[in-house]
Amino acid sequence: MKQTIIFITTSVLTLFAHNSNATIIYTDIADQTLQSGGSIDINFDGAEAADFNIEDVSFNGATVEPGCYFQSADHGFVMIGDFTSGGWDEIQGLAMGTTIDGTSNFANNGADGYIDPFWATNTFPTNGDQYIGTTFKIGANVHFGWIRITWDGAGTLIVKDFAYNDTPQGEIEAGDQGGSTASIEIIRLSEISTYPNPAQDFLTIQGNSTLNGIAQVQDLNGKTIVSHNLNTAKNTIQTSKLPSGTYQLKIQLSDGVIVQKKFIKL
Repeated sequence: MKQTIIFITTSVLTLFAHNSNATIIYTDIADQTLQSGGSIDINFDGAEAADFNIEDVSFNGATVEPGCYFQSADHGFVMIGDFTSGGWDEIQGLAMGTTIDGTSNFANNGADGYIDPFWATNTFPTNGDQYIGTTFKIGANVHFGWIRITWDGAGTLIVKDFAYNDTPQGEIEAGDQGGSTASIEIIRLSEISTYPNPAQDFLTIQGNSTLNGIAQVQDLNGKTIVSHNLNTAKNTIQTSKLPSGTYQLKIQLSDGVIVQKKFIKL
């Protein structure tokens, strides 16, 4: 069976949008398929660095072999078992409605977790949407969340969305978005575009309608370098004086919605 190791590690979020005015912080992204040798970043709270990074890594030289990795001891996934009982480092696929809290089996050995590793005695479910239960810290506080994915068992993994409870130690049910879909104010990534990327003299922020708020160009440590007020559908930020490199664009709208993207300055 062709396997794919899906790495979950710490990195910078590429794309995200969420409403931060609820107990359950729900993030909706355009469905992202893990590419061979590629990665998908997950940033639950929109802080300076991503909480998890999903990567494809080949153990045995195959085109795609899946697994998961994270660097911080404060992070983890709900596992099938542990090193003693078996199922060690095997991430468990959770059904919608499963409670994720301090009693969940975050039996992470070292700094890794895997989906269908070659030593697995269990198979990750391939029957539609599954949820990965997560734990991580914001400052000194422990939080619980979920990542919704589909996995076909043959090399195709799709990340769809994710959420966490912003109350420290607060439980969350897999799939809980904080209310009905109709009541959640979410701006999908397709509604705000930024171009060109790479940028040279300017970066344009384009909305489907008037954007009200502020845009900040930050370095990858979260330090704000340029701030720009947003008050039209099409807004332009001068980037000609920025040194070449990779930057993070943080767009915070007046209704509390945040959109964050990376761009390259030539």
